[in-house]
Amino acid sequence: MKQHRITAVWLVIMIIATLASCTKRDLPLPIPNPNQPHQGGGGQQQPQVLKIKVQAIIKIGDIVYDSIPASFTLTSYDSSMQPHLLNIRLKPGVNEISIPANHIRYRLLVREWNHSDEMTLDRNNIQEDVIYTLGGAKAAKKMKYELNAVLVNGTYRAESKTEYQYDASGKLVKVLLFKKRTNGDVYIAATEDLIYQDGKVTESIKRDENGNEISKLFIGYDQQGKIKSFKQSRAGEETNGTVSYTIKNGAVETHIKHINSQSTVEHYILSIKGNQIRRSSVASNNINEWSDYGFDNSINPYIHMNWPDMQMLRNSKNNVSWTGKQYYEGNLTLDPVKYNYTYDGDGYPVSLVKEFRSAQTGSILNTTKTTYHY
Repeated sequence: MKQHRITAVWLVIMIIATLASCTKRDLPLPIPNPNQPHQGGGGQQQPQVLKIKVQAIIKIGDIVYDSIPASFTLTSYDSSMQPHLLNIRLKPGVNEISIPANHIRYRLLVREWNHSDEMTLDRNNIQEDVIYTLGGAKAAKKMKYELNAVLVNGTYRAESKTEYQYDASGKLVKVLLFKKRTNGDVYIAATEDLIYQDGKVTESIKRDENGNEISKLFIGYDQQGKIKSFKQSRAGEETNGTVSYTIKNGAVETHIKHINSQSTVEHYILSIKGNQIRRSSVASNNINEWSDYGFDNSINPYIHMNWPDMQMLRNSKNNVSWTGKQYYEGNLTLDPVKYNYTYDGDGYPVSLVKEFRSAQTGSILNTTKTTYHY
C-alpha cells in the first residue's frame, strides 16, 4: 500500500513538471543559437524578456485595414550579431510579443496580402508602452466584372454578368448588366452611369435595355466628404433622403430617412471597425426589418469602387460572412444563411457560394455562385 502511495505521488510530480515545461516552450521566444554555450550551474538560465506591442495595419487605396491577421517574423541579434528567429501569426488587433532583453537589435517584418513591411529597432530605442504598427500601403485592385450563377440539378447555370468600366484615372464611370434570353442571346439588360464632381459621385442614371431612363439619383455631401442627402426620381415618383451620423464609444450610427408620397422609411446602421454589423428599417406602412451581420478579415472590393446607393449597402470594408435576420409584418424575403468564400493572395474574394433560405419556413430554396474578376 505504501509503495502505491509513493508511485501516485511521483506521478503527480511528473505531470506538474511536464505542464511547466510546456508553458516555457509556448512562450514566443526567438529560437536559441545552437552554438551558444549553456550557463554553468543548474542548467540553462532563462533569458530575460521585454514585452512589445505589434499590430498589422495595411492601407488599401483609401481604406485602412487595422484588424487583420498577418505573418510576423522577428529577427533579433545578440551581442555577437548572431541572428535568432521567431515566426508567428499575428491576430487581428494589438499583439504582445516577448523579445530577448539582452539582444542589441531587432528586425520586425510583417507579410500579408502579397505585401510586406519592416522596421529595425535598436535595444536602446525599444519602448514597451508603444504600439509598433507595420503594413504600409498598396493600391486597391479594380474589379473588372463578376459572373453570377444559380445551382440547378447539381450544375451551376449562368444567370448574369456585371461589368465595370473605369476612366483613365481609375474612377468607376459605368456599370453594365448582361443577361441571357431564352434563345441563348446575350443582351445588356441595364446600365448605370456615374457622374462626378470634385472627385465625388454626384449623379447616377440607370437605364433599361432600350436606353430608357429607369431612375436618376442625386447625391449631396457635407464638408467632410460624407454623404448627407439623396434625391431619386423613379417612375414619376420622387424620393428625398437625408443622412446623419453619430459617434458613440468608437461605433458609428448612421440614420437615413427616405420620404416620398407613399411612405416614410427610416434606416439605422450600426458600424464598428468599418463594418455595418446591424441594419434596421422602419416604414410608415408597417414594413419593418432588422438584420445582424458578421464579417471576414479580407478586402471588400465594392468599397473601393466609390459606388453610392440610397441605402449605403456597399460601405463595409470587409466581406459579409453571415447574416441573422428577423422579419416583421409583410416584409418576408429570401435571406442568405451560408457564405463560403475563396480568396486570392491579395486578400480579395474570387468566388462566393451562398445558400438562401425561406424566411417563412427556414428551408433552403436555392444556391448561387459569384466569381469576381480583377
